[in-house]
Amino acid sequence: MPDGEYVIVEEFVDGTFTKYINNDGGICESQEDELVQKAECLTHFSYIQSKKQVMVVDIQGVGFNLFDPEIASAVLVSESEVMFAAGNLSEFIETHFSYGPAKGSYIP
Repeated sequence: MPDGEYVIVEEFVDGTFTKYINNDGGICESQEDELVQKAECLTHFSYIQSKKQVMVVDIQGVGFNLFDPEIASAVLVSESEVMFAAGNLSEFIETHFSYGPAKGSYIP
């Protein structure tokens, strides 16, 4: 590229792009869908394994090919990282543990 410019190139993925879990942890599709359940499981696992400090959110892609996830943190690291703050954990926790597959589960 001229003048030291940069570009980002991503592989083309054929199929319908679907968002399963939002940046704020909100469930975007029916919780009856197998891929949504697996995405919820990944978010749940990351939350429990990190001792409730982080969770993988913004899960999206084509089928089982997932792209561009984000990590939400229980602690606000800087003011410029508001999307990764503790408030973003609460919507997933409320939905997943109150209404979703983990309904009634103990949260360690």
